[in-house]
Amino acid sequence: MRGEIGDYVAVVRQSHGGRDWLLAVLTDKTGRKLDQALSFLTPGANHVAKPCTLAI
Repeated sequence: MRGEIGDYVAVVRQSHGGRDWLLAVLTDKTGRKLDQALSFLTPGANHVAKPCTLAI
């Protein structure tokens, strides 16, 4: 978990059962680029990202 109060937060957690990883990033109205290490993923495995955007 990392972030800046009032700016953004990034959270990574493993699903129940340990098969899937969930990565969520929430930000304010300011666009930004965040680099997130993915070393927790199994090397050589097929990984699928399902990006979504929610505007309030």
